[in-house]
Amino acid sequence: MSITRFLSRFTPRAAEDTSHRQRDFLALVNHEIRTPLNVILGIAESNLQNEALTPEIRASFEKIYHSGDMLLHVVNDMLDSSKAADKPDVNHVQHAAEHHEEHIPPVSSSKIIREPMPYGSVLIVDDMESNLDVARLLLQPYGLRIETAVSGFEAIARIKAGAVYDIIFMDHMMPEMDGMETAKKIRDMGYTRPIIALTANAFTGQSELFLANGFDEFISKPMDMRQLNNSLNKLIRDRQPPEVIEAARAKR
Repeated sequence: MSITRFLSRFTPRAAEDTSHRQRDFLALVNHEIRTPLNVILGIAESNLQNEALTPEIRASFEKIYHSGDMLLHVVNDMLDSSKAADKPDVNHVQHAAEHHEEHIPPVSSSKIIREPMPYGSVLIVDDMESNLDVARLLLQPYGLRIETAVSGFEAIARIKAGAVYDIIFMDHMMPEMDGMETAKKIRDMGYTRPIIALTANAFTGQSELFLANGFDEFISKPMDMRQLNNSLNKLIRDRQPPEVIEAARAKR
């Protein structure tokens, strides 16, 4: 069933009797649509940072990025409409799709300056292999030591074994033990290093929710490379002595 057909079922009367269906729908949109968009946009944007691409391949990645970005804007507009009204506004969603299709912005030609950080280490915790692949792809240019875990249980086991990381990137929604519970258990063990939530549920007020539950920051999926870069600079690079930073730059 298409999203538009699903939304058309929310007449004023039906909305009163099926509020739980709307909540389920919002959760579906957030997680089930934003998660694959994380892969699409992450791979496309990462490759667009490669100056060695041929014009033909670059043009193809730009089309992929534009299409994914347009869909992301439509999803965000749809969620805003759904939260502001008793029912999702189909016309608003259709207008958003047309608007973004007509006004597709160019992919920024500015390159992110990714500092070499061979002194840094991160743990990525996510139950989906595709999300782990994207996170590794985005982090590899920094020269970090990258480890992964496919569940909260595995992440906790690593910390219990004495592992320490500059940053733990923790998926918010995982089966059996979600990111919130995992972060709490890790904090209860006395672990004080930064933990950043990765979430496909980008609702207003999420920042306060994560900060109150053991996280230092949160990054919405699809992952924005600039936000990721800022977090790495702040939580890894800027905590190193100047001579360590300069030595890493000299070896690049």
